[in-house]
Amino acid sequence: MVRDFVATVLWATDHAGFVDDARLCASEVVSNAYRHTRSPRVRVEVSVVRRQVTVSVTDDEPGRLPSGDAGPEAGAESGVAEGGRGLVLVNGLATRWGATEHGARSPHSKTVWFTLAAD
Repeated sequence: MVRDFVATVLWATDHAGFVDDARLCASEVVSNAYRHTRSPRVRVEVSVVRRQVTVSVTDDEPGRLPSGDAGPEAGAESGVAEGGRGLVLVNGLATRWGATEHGARSPHSKTVWFTLAAD
């Protein structure tokens, strides 16, 4: 469902060149939100500008933010026996990505985002 939502937004805004990478990255980030949190809601926002697309995935459990050095060992550290390569894919496909906690001293949510940009 998330993959289709992202694709529909990109096709409707003439950003079809980003569809495949955006669908894959969005699927990985949303899967991580469901797999690694107990958040009852996960929200997806797609922002498009002339030559770039940013997809943000927000959940209601701030917890540990994903690290910028996403590698195969990241899955092992979190206790995931299989997989653990989602952020490696995002890191390889996205121009940049990151994570942000919301709520200052008392965090209430986090957003993991990635940007795809034209060369």
